[in-house]
Amino acid sequence: MKNLIINLFLISSMIAYSQNEQTDKICKEYDQKIQTAIDEEVIYAVPQIQITTTLSKRAIGPVNHKITIYFDEYEIEIEEGEEVSFHKEAVIRKVEFTIASVSYQIDYHYYFDEGGLLIRYDEKEIGYECVHTTTYFKDKEPTRIVQKPLTDENCQAEKPAESFDKKELGKREKAEATWILDEAKKFRELLFLNYEFVKN
Repeated sequence: MKNLIINLFLISSMIAYSQNEQTDKICKEYDQKIQTAIDEEVIYAVPQIQITTTLSKRAIGPVNHKITIYFDEYEIEIEEGEEVSFHKEAVIRKVEFTIASVSYQIDYHYYFDEGGLLIRYDEKEIGYECVHTTTYFKDKEPTRIVQKPLTDENCQAEKPAESFDKKELGKREKAEATWILDEAKKFRELLFLNYEFVKN
């Protein structure tokens, strides 16, 4: 019985890692698509919407915010009797959200599958903390969280961040994942509102 439990655990772990590897592959391919568009100066090949603003925060000063939403664009044919019309739709694929001041920078990356479902979240912070955290999702549920310390000349952390790889998530991790999913939903809504103005 004990061997059976161990074998089931090993199989479950192998399946989880396989899913994560597939997710990483999807994210890498989409990043390459963006980079190719930049290198070849055909930015329109990857539709995107950008929002930038600077806010002044007490005891910190100016803080720059930049949001870039990448999406796939589809044209759907709609038949209404003898008339045919075309409707454009946008499906979110990636969000890059950067918050930067003179003392810190935080980069949030949200990756979505072809259906617009969140599959991975990356957070990199350089400043008071120097850490990179990746959260994997499947069917709107967190499946794994990986954290690694970062080394950077602008790092002000007194000691390196903790390293861990968690597949058994507690209440705190699940609560953080719920917040990430809520933020992803807001970015999806932000894309919809902006796309309605520019799609025609």
